[in-house]
Amino acid sequence: MTRWPCWAACALFCLNLPAIAQPSQVVTFEEISPNDLTDGYGGLAGWSGLGGSGIADRDMGGNGLKSFYGHGGVLTFLDSPVRVFGTYYKSYAVDLNEPAFSAVELWYQGQPVASIADPRTPLAMAWLTTNYSGPVDAIRFRGGMEGFSIDDLTYEPMQVSNVPEPAPWALLAAGLGLLARQRRHTVTKVQADHGE
Repeated sequence: MTRWPCWAACALFCLNLPAIAQPSQVVTFEEISPNDLTDGYGGLAGWSGLGGSGIADRDMGGNGLKSFYGHGGVLTFLDSPVRVFGTYYKSYAVDLNEPAFSAVELWYQGQPVASIADPRTPLAMAWLTTNYSGPVDAIRFRGGMEGFSIDDLTYEPMQVSNVPEPAPWALLAAGLGLLARQRRHTVTKVQADHGE
């Protein structure tokens, strides 16, 4: 009796498992001084293009002792594409009579793919996240008239394949079909062995 259908079902199941997850990157600004903030920090480029004073103390807000303070601009991910989970964010001197603006925009291959409106938090930073879980290669920040702060920008590298993957339900159906076939074959063989 051959066991290949069982092995094939296991192989189909394993193919459907995600690749080994790479650890999340959290850009905290805790371990650097303002003069050390250069392209490459946190796996990002474009820090000098955001303007502002750079690293700020806790009085500017933030989750730790330091946060980033800037005026606006784009950061690009050096190991793109990535999946962005979120960031702490606060804008300063926002005109509350104006409609909320897009505080954070996620971009991929030159096109915006998601945006998050300014939460207009009066005192502390707010955690901003999005339902978008696709690839991102750049992130644009905008602030109020006196800029913005961010802290704990969290993301992880992701693999993007040009080869379409089979749908999970199709793999499950194929595996269950192989298991059912194996079971039928085993039952038929047992019945034949017992003269039934």
